[in-house]
Amino acid sequence: MIQKLIFKNLIVHGDKQNSYDIVSHTENDYNQSQLYVENREMQYLASKELQDMCLSSVLCGNIVTLDTTSYQPDTFKKEGKSILVMFPEKPTEFHLQTIEDMLTLFEGVNICRIWYDIAKTNGEISCKALKGNVDIIKDHLNHYQDGKSR
Repeated sequence: MIQKLIFKNLIVHGDKQNSYDIVSHTENDYNQSQLYVENREMQYLASKELQDMCLSSVLCGNIVTLDTTSYQPDTFKKEGKSILVMFPEKPTEFHLQTIEDMLTLFEGVNICRIWYDIAKTNGEISCKALKGNVDIIKDHLNHYQDGKSR
């Protein structure tokens, strides 16, 4: 049996909340209703596609991490585990410290994608992207912590 990552979705809230939510895998794989949503836009999106919910959550100032692994045996054997980490425009110290503290959750991940500088203009979403192994997360955190921009 393939060992799944501990999370299906991880949301690190910033601004006023300074908290995080881990949504685990379930027997049905993913249950969108498990997401904690306080923002009105997010409540509206709760019935929408996961990607829309995640992007809206990032635009509201949260970091969102998704387990994007295909757990189909043939695909898993070929590609391994993968995640997508989406950063808000201005991550807070809490965001950065929490992700740094949770790096152990990403152990065993083969492919890491990072989306950052995510913007919505005239209904279109744009972002910058990085791809690599888990070390890319550490490097990306260092850029924020050093006050540098890409």
